[in-house]
Amino acid sequence: MAVGTEAVTPTAKRRVRGLPLSLRQVATLAGVLILVGFLALVPTLNFTQDNVFFWNEILIFVLFASSLNLLIGYTGMVSFGHAAYYGAGVYAVGVMVSKWGQDMMLVGLLFGTAVGGLLALVVGALIVRAAGLAFAILTLAFGQLAFTFVYQRNYLGGENGLAGILRGTIGPLDLGPLNNYYYFTLVIVFIAMMGIWLVVNSPLGLAMKSIREDAGRTQFLGMRVRLYKLAVFTLAGTLAGLAGSLRAYHNLFATPEELGLIRSAEPIIMSIIGGMGTFFGPVLGAIGYMWLENWLQAYTSTWIMWIGILLVAVILVFPGGLLGGLSRLRQVLRSRRPRGGWRLPWQKLHSDSMD
Repeated sequence: MAVGTEAVTPTAKRRVRGLPLSLRQVATLAGVLILVGFLALVPTLNFTQDNVFFWNEILIFVLFASSLNLLIGYTGMVSFGHAAYYGAGVYAVGVMVSKWGQDMMLVGLLFGTAVGGLLALVVGALIVRAAGLAFAILTLAFGQLAFTFVYQRNYLGGENGLAGILRGTIGPLDLGPLNNYYYFTLVIVFIAMMGIWLVVNSPLGLAMKSIREDAGRTQFLGMRVRLYKLAVFTLAGTLAGLAGSLRAYHNLFATPEELGLIRSAEPIIMSIIGGMGTFFGPVLGAIGYMWLENWLQAYTSTWIMWIGILLVAVILVFPGGLLGGLSRLRQVLRSRRPRGGWRLPWQKLHSDSMD
């Protein structure tokens, strides 16, 4: 091969233009760095404690919505009772602190996470045989069963819930102050999200997508579909339990509403708004939903109706969510790009200098 022909390979073209990554990858990386940088600076900005409380809540819902996205978005398992595992984490911490007098936060977080995962394992083992609408109805039934169980138990505070949850310390870290707890939540959610990213980009993630597209064909290929479904269901419940545990130390009380139908619907709405079946969809959806809810509640008592109108509009205009809309826009721009592709200013200068 002649030396001159090496420059026409795709890799060489990218190097000539000065970027080792595609524009999409660069844009994604830049967005992640900007978001993480902003979240890390929240307590240092000119925000009130209410603002820090609000952003801490957003972080928790990002994890909650992302856990459900593993089920619906990546595996095609529609769940209307995901709040059962989230609420199990909330109440596990509440019982441990207010009833048992255990004030070790690390133990509380691990206990709440384990309870959520164990409940998901038990429920999943009973319902993964079902599929489609039957599976969705069963998740709804178990979710309402969990809500009723908590609501009617005096030991769990009944309709009033459990109060008296206190944040403590983990080693040298004093998590009593809200700013300290915010940074702790940020680190935990970031680690959990990196774990989710590894899962969806692993062989397990490929199996999940295969089950979503055609469970019967996946079974025919020799994969144990039910076992994979149970593993994903348990993992999603475990992450929801972790989010619930963080929520308990965030609110400092536990109420039956944490297991209610509205709580189960919220992560579904967040994922639809942001983009179901995408990694960043629940992140974008959680931030947008929480901001919109907070703004609407300040002006009207019918905010749920307006959320519903927005959801209908998003589904009609952007069937793939906001990220799906951006993807469609990128396809339109790609179809109209000039010959040789788009070039950034420094790429053009670099290419001219090579000539």
